[in-house]
Amino acid sequence: MPFSDFRHRFEILAPPDSKPTSAGVDDKQAVDHLLDVLEIEKSTYRLGLSQVFFRTGCLAQLEDAREEKIAGTVIGLQSLCRGHLARQRLNRLKLQHLAVSCIQRNVRKFMAIRNWSWWRLYTKIQPLLDVHRTEDELRNKDIELDQLKMKFEKTERERNEFKQAVDKLESKLSEMTADLSEEHTTSSQASEMLERETGDRIRFERELQEIQTKYSTLQRVHEQTEMDLMHTRMLAASLDGELEDDEEGGDSVYRDHYLRLKREMEFMKKKLQQEHEEELEQKEKSKKALERKVTDARAETEEHQRQVGNFKRKCQRLTQDVGDMKLHLQEQMMRNAELEKKQRKFDTELHKVNEMLKSEKQLKDKAVRERDELSADKFTMEQELKNMKLDYDLQSDKAEHLTKELDDLTSVSQDSQELLQLKRQKNELERRVLDQEEELDEQAATIQQLEQVSDVYF
Repeated sequence: MPFSDFRHRFEILAPPDSKPTSAGVDDKQAVDHLLDVLEIEKSTYRLGLSQVFFRTGCLAQLEDAREEKIAGTVIGLQSLCRGHLARQRLNRLKLQHLAVSCIQRNVRKFMAIRNWSWWRLYTKIQPLLDVHRTEDELRNKDIELDQLKMKFEKTERERNEFKQAVDKLESKLSEMTADLSEEHTTSSQASEMLERETGDRIRFERELQEIQTKYSTLQRVHEQTEMDLMHTRMLAASLDGELEDDEEGGDSVYRDHYLRLKREMEFMKKKLQQEHEEELEQKEKSKKALERKVTDARAETEEHQRQVGNFKRKCQRLTQDVGDMKLHLQEQMMRNAELEKKQRKFDTELHKVNEMLKSEKQLKDKAVRERDELSADKFTMEQELKNMKLDYDLQSDKAEHLTKELDDLTSVSQDSQELLQLKRQKNELERRVLDQEEELDEQAATIQQLEQVSDVYF
């Protein structure tokens, strides 16, 4: 037999304190320990690598011991179960005995007080008290319903107010969004104008720089012309000296040539000076015009920058206001959703209260009808009971009268036939009296049941 099967099958035979508690114990070691605990002789078994081998009859003895152990365990379990069931049955019988004793005690007390006048008065007044109690409950329910209606109206007003506030906020948000869009458009236009003015300013500055360059060039040309003029003057001075020498020598050719050159030089000098002055004046005008344009462009640029800054601040303020409005709108929407949730809950509670009031009213009407029916049945039963009691009293009087007559007839020694007839009449009357008593008992039990039913409903 494999080690695991042997251990699983016969480990029940070992005492609880000798079983291996560690889950990592080898099956072979566990089987060896189990065989030692069971005090099986080593000559009757051999341990292999994965199985244990027994001699003939040894395994059958272990099986018998195992069955005996299991049978004892099952018998103990059955004893515990039967004891538990017997204790439950005993507790149930005790409870039933206590209930029967309580019912008998209540019946004896009821039979003792059912004819008392105060008990009859109590049984008549109790349904009226229940009716008054039901009316008080209905009145309280009406008050609660009125309070719920007032709460509903207040909640409805608050919901309408919040809805109007949300509508106002949404319209204001739309207006602010439109204003923000317009401000964005204006800001874009201003930015375009600023970029255009900046381009013009850069172009004017470039032209001014070119004019300044030209002015510098003209200034150098003027200086060069001055140098040439000075050189010409020096040359003329030298020519004047030579001319004087020539005049002394009587040569007029050089003199004419000198005069002609001098006139040309003066003419060129005046012409160059005039052109230079005109060009300088023109450049000065252009420079002033460009400086005015640059100044104007700078002023316009600064104005546009200021406007752009104002637009940006206004856009930021509007964006912040829009964010605040959105947060406020979300809060209002959340509060509105909460109010709608409360409204639905209130509608559900109001429907439940109306259903409860309707059900209680139906129960009240039903209880009143049943009370009236039970009162009528009770009155009829009481009349029948009174009639039965009268019949019983008449029959009792008649029986006593017949008994007296029978005694009188017996005393005067009537004949036996009349005596037997009188005895039969007496027995018949006694039997009728017993029947009347049984019927009265049945009527009393019926009345008791009706009164118990009346107590249940009222």
